[in-house]
Amino acid sequence: MTAHGFTLLLCAGGRCRTEQYERAVAALREVVRTTALGVLVVSPGCVLGPFSCRLRAAGPVLVVQPCDARRRPTRSAVRAGPLCIDEDVAVVAAWLRAGRFDAALLPGRLQTARRTAAAAARN
Repeated sequence: MTAHGFTLLLCAGGRCRTEQYERAVAALREVVRTTALGVLVVSPGCVLGPFSCRLRAAGPVLVVQPCDARRRPTRSAVRAGPLCIDEDVAVVAAWLRAGRFDAALLPGRLQTARRTAAAAARN
């Protein structure tokens, strides 16, 4: 069991509710169950904002906020996704278990949410 704390915000908005969504929820719940300080929060609305959401491929996206045992943020939140295939879910689950929470450790295809949100904010 990892001792790295995090709050995982998973989007349940329109473009996130693909066929991959239920598999992602099940896998991420399992990660949280095996993590002493992990919390899963499902958001009914888009976690990226309406403009960012329209600019990306459909599939679940998430935001991970690393935190300490008292739930205080320890560094910036990381956006990841969309999770389009089973391999994406497995990669994010392993990344969460490792507890390093660095977006650069994710494959480029899973950094789309981070890049899209940054681009939408500049427009």
